[in-house]
Amino acid sequence: MRLTAYVIDGHTLDIRPAPREREWMDRTDQHYAYRCLPLDMANALGWELLCQTGFNAEWDGGDALESLRVWPDPGTAAPALSHFGYGVLTFHVPCLFRSDTGVQLLATGPLNRPRDGIGALSGLVETDWSPSPLP
Repeated sequence: MRLTAYVIDGHTLDIRPAPREREWMDRTDQHYAYRCLPLDMANALGWELLCQTGFNAEWDGGDALESLRVWPDPGTAAPALSHFGYGVLTFHVPCLFRSDTGVQLLATGPLNRPRDGIGALSGLVETDWSPSPLP
């Protein structure tokens, strides 16, 4: 299987293999959480696209787009925005992914990384439709 990322508009893409280690698993007695093979294997599944700029976000609990506000670090652009409302924070990835026919890309948040009140959504990206590379 082949997956190619075509980066657009002069952007860069910071990508790395998903790490096996998890801070909360490191804190378990004798690192016991790593002894669960399905849990341990899921940690290193896939790749991570890293956010290249810092930001703060605040949601007031409302459903409107304006209910979620994003403040990028000084001198940078916000890497995410309120696109759907309902507290959903959307990150735009500056590339087009292309895969072999019949292969799709499952995009999800980090596996086995609990967050305080924040949950990552998942989506299936159709990546096999592009007939040729971008010019």
